[in-house]
Amino acid sequence: MQENRFSKYLLYALGDILLVVIGILLALQINSWKQDRLDKKAEKSISSELAMEFQKNADLIQEQLNEIRVSTKACIEIMSIMEHEVLTDQPRNLDSLLYLTIEYSNFNPSTNTLEEIYQLGNFSILTNKSLKNALFEWSREFQNYRDIYDIYEKYIEEVILPYYTEHIALKNVDKFSPMAWKKDSRFNSGYADIFNDRSFESLIDNNLYHLARLEEHYQTLDGIVKIILQETR
Repeated sequence: MQENRFSKYLLYALGDILLVVIGILLALQINSWKQDRLDKKAEKSISSELAMEFQKNADLIQEQLNEIRVSTKACIEIMSIMEHEVLTDQPRNLDSLLYLTIEYSNFNPSTNTLEEIYQLGNFSILTNKSLKNALFEWSREFQNYRDIYDIYEKYIEEVILPYYTEHIALKNVDKFSPMAWKKDSRFNSGYADIFNDRSFESLIDNNLYHLARLEEHYQTLDGIVKIILQETR
């Protein structure tokens, strides 16, 4: 009888343990379902925010590409003028052409959503591998762009501008800058001298090289943005 009681007790105990285990497993499964729903909702929200953010970046990239192409066109026109052995007549648009060789702006994309993903560790929520790869590629390529841009900025500020300051009346060029001078400088423009100077030709040639490299990186960034927009819509 004692053995019979013990067997029944053991069965009841095992049954209770089994019910507790089943209850825990059900609770964990329910929590997992809830978490999956929350993650999917969060992923949808992140994708929507990324789409808006990178659409802005796509527009900014096009603005930068247009700016670079304008500067490139100005440099090519200057090189064309220099093909003449002597600059006798000053082209009317020479001031504006020279201004375009030193006019540049930095690319500052919108990164709020992407930075928030990194800070909160929400990359695990994203299930789209193509999107995740594109976001990683964007960060890597943007850093490459920054390195090239820093070199270009240094070239303008430390090489071209000092040359212009020494050899030409920079005030005439700055008629097209925010200063927008109304009167020309009282000093000789100096254009006849620089357009017959091999150093000036090399400056413009090197400037074209930097612009070409920047354009390549903008094109690469633009391609990555297209993938991100495709995967978030």
